[in-house]
Amino acid sequence: MLPRHGSCRVIAASTVLVVFVLAVGCSSQPGELTSKPAVSPTESSTLWPSASPGWVEPGWMAQVRQENDEYQSSTIACYAEYGFSGVREMGGNVVFVDVPQDPATQALMKKAFDDCDVRVPRPAYVGDQVLDDAAYGKMVQLRDCVMEHGYPLPEPPTAETWKESNLADAWNPYQFFIGPSPEHAVQQSELFGLEAACPQPGPNFVVVGPSDQPR
Repeated sequence: MLPRHGSCRVIAASTVLVVFVLAVGCSSQPGELTSKPAVSPTESSTLWPSASPGWVEPGWMAQVRQENDEYQSSTIACYAEYGFSGVREMGGNVVFVDVPQDPATQALMKKAFDDCDVRVPRPAYVGDQVLDDAAYGKMVQLRDCVMEHGYPLPEPPTAETWKESNLADAWNPYQFFIGPSPEHAVQQSELFGLEAACPQPGPNFVVVGPSDQPR
């Protein structure tokens, strides 16, 4: 099962995780394992690549950044009340590292999830999981943003092709930065910095697990 937007993923060991994320809300995913990142998206905000002169970003990008920041900050603070340390991740997610797998800790994590999932509202921009014309338009704008920041990308699929895709693997410009032979080989901090400049609008998200170093 794929983690979801706002995913509060529970981390117990190290492995590589590169996934598409569905825009739903906060959920605990104790079966998905990774390790602590070398740099978080917030820490990398000063590493934003420069955009082309004259580039004006769509207004929704600032909204996504603000709502992700509020969601992540509130989620981390809520779980901290239960003794869990959260780390910001791509796509507006929060990951919890080095969480013991003993029954008592897992029961406490579930209690934290049940509480925080109610107390922390999901970002307003995260709506229905629909591949429609509006969502496609934002994905195209996301591609424009990535290209304006210095990363050439292939042409996008047509709107009709994209809307007929499966949500979990529908085209997302960030897919060209992951995998064994990516279009652009970048370090994790560079990818986080790029996403800070060009945030993902959903309905699906590319997430690079904290231990991953795109090659």
